[in-house]
Amino acid sequence: MADDDAVAELAEAVDVGWILVCTALVFWEQAGFAMLEAGSVRARNLGNILFKNLLDVSLGAVVFAAVGYGLAFGDSASGVVGSTGFFLRSLESPYDYAIWAWHWSFAATAATTVSGCVAERVDCVAYLVAATLVTGVVYAVPVHWVWADGGCMSVWHGTTLLDVGVIDFAGSGLVHMVGGLGGLVGSVMLGPRLGRFPADAYRRSADDLRGFAGHNATLTALGVYCLWFGWFGFNAGCSGGLSGGGAKVAALAAVNTALAPPCGALVALGVERWRAGYWSLPATVSGLLAGLVGITGPCGVVAPGAAVAVGAVSGAVYAGGRVALDRLCVDDPVEAIAIHAFPGAWGVLASGLFATDARLAAAGYDHARPGLFAGGGGVQLGAQALGVALVAAWACAASALSFLAGAAATRAGHG
Repeated sequence: MADDDAVAELAEAVDVGWILVCTALVFWEQAGFAMLEAGSVRARNLGNILFKNLLDVSLGAVVFAAVGYGLAFGDSASGVVGSTGFFLRSLESPYDYAIWAWHWSFAATAATTVSGCVAERVDCVAYLVAATLVTGVVYAVPVHWVWADGGCMSVWHGTTLLDVGVIDFAGSGLVHMVGGLGGLVGSVMLGPRLGRFPADAYRRSADDLRGFAGHNATLTALGVYCLWFGWFGFNAGCSGGLSGGGAKVAALAAVNTALAPPCGALVALGVERWRAGYWSLPATVSGLLAGLVGITGPCGVVAPGAAVAVGAVSGAVYAGGRVALDRLCVDDPVEAIAIHAFPGAWGVLASGLFATDARLAAAGYDHARPGLFAGGGGVQLGAQALGVALVAAWACAASALSFLAGAAATRAGHG
C-alpha cells in the first residue's frame, strides 16, 4: 500500500509539474500578443496598446479568481453555468491549484484577442470594463457548457448535445472563436478608425481597402514566434498531465501543432500572391496564426495527416475572411477576427470530420464518435456544428452587452 501511495504521489507531482510548465508557456503568449499588436499599429499608439494589454491580464486574474472559474467549473446548475467555487474556495490539492492557473492563462488569451480587434480607437475605461467581463463571464459560461463534467455540451456528461457532446480539445471555439467574435462585435460597435475606409469603399477593389501599415514588422514577426512557442504549451498541456496515457496525447498534440501552422502560412501566402501579385509578410504571419487557431480544437484527436489539411484550410479561411471584412468595412488592425473567429469555428468542425476512434479514447472522450472521414457518420459533425452556432450566438450577444457596459462606465466617468 505504501508503494502504491508513493507511485500515486509521484504521478501527481509529474502531472502538476507538466501543467505548471505549460501554464508558463501559455502565459508567454501574452508577450507574443503584445509584440504582435505593437508592431501592427501606428507608433503613436504603441504605449496605449501595451498599457491595455498589461491591465486586462491583471484585472482578468482577479475577476477569474473571484467569479470566472466558479462559473466555468463549479457544480453545474442544469448544465448551463457553475454555481460554486467562487473566490477559489474549491481548490484543495496541488493539482487543483495548477488547474486554476492553467485555465486562467486560457481566459487571459480570450480577452487579449479582443484587444487587437479594437486597437487605436477604444476608450481605456470602456475597454477594461469589457475585457474584464469577457474574462469573467463571456468566456467562462461556454467553457462550462463544453469542458465542465456536467456541462450541457460536455463529452463526459452522457446525456448531452446529440448524446455525443462537443469536442474542443484545446479551445479553437471556446478561446479563439469567442475572443474573435467578441472583437468583431466591438469593432462593429466602435466603427472604423478615422480615414481607414474611403467614403466609396463599396465601389473599391479589395486592394484599395488595405489597412494602415504597422510601424514595425520586426516586432510583429517576433510576436508570432513567441505565440507559436507558447502554443505548444497551449495544445499539449490540454492532456491534463503525463501519467495514465497523457504523454501520448500530449506528444500527438505537439506534432500537430508543428504541422498545421506552416500549412496555413503557405496557403495564405499563395492566396495573397495570386490575388494581389506580390509576396506578403503580413499574410504569411496571419496564415500561420490561423493554422494554430484551427488545429487547437482537434489537435489531440486527429492524425498528423489530418493536421496538415486542417492547417491548409485554416489559411484559406483566414484569407477569405480578411477580404470579406474589408468589403464590409470592419476595421481590425491586427486581423484578429479573420485569424481567430473564423478558423476557430473551422477548428471545432474539423474534429467532426477527422477525429479517430482510438485517439478519442486516448483523450478520454467517452461519448464522442469518430468524425465523418473516420467512419463515424455525421452525428459528431452535427454536434460540432450545433455547438459552434450556440457558442457563437452567446459570444456575440454577451460581448455586445459587455461593450455597452463599458460605454456606460465611460459616460459615468465623464460625468
